[in-house]
Amino acid sequence: MLPNGGCWARFALTNRESLMRRLVSIGSLACLWCSTLIGCQGTGFYKVVGEASLDGEPIKEGDITFSSDDPHIAPEAGKIVNGHYEIMAKPGMKKVDIRAARLSPTVKNAFGAPLSENIIPARYNTATELTADVQASDKNRFDFVLKGEPAK
Repeated sequence: MLPNGGCWARFALTNRESLMRRLVSIGSLACLWCSTLIGCQGTGFYKVVGEASLDGEPIKEGDITFSSDDPHIAPEAGKIVNGHYEIMAKPGMKKVDIRAARLSPTVKNAFGAPLSENIIPARYNTATELTADVQASDKNRFDFVLKGEPAK
């Protein structure tokens, strides 16, 4: 005898319904997981690449920052290595800040060790004149050819 006084046909139908519910649940979770993966690719950030040089020489090591005028949008930053940079940034008009330092041959700390000095003029960082209009595309390339004396 089956539970609740039912028959075998009713029991078989219940198992079939239970199986279908499970399959639908698993299928729904799989769809949700796939849409999450696909959705993560559309994060609103786009690849930005380029070159940065100072007085005709690639900047060996430095930092580059793309900042929006909107205070609710965080700046996007990355490293410059051998004159090349690659970052992910949100689209829009950005101010660009480039910084690099080297050990000073003349300025030393109290122990005689050389201190680092900025080699990029202020007009390219603290008082930047550089801008970039990042587009909603992965074809953003901005090369920065900097000129001038080191900032003091």
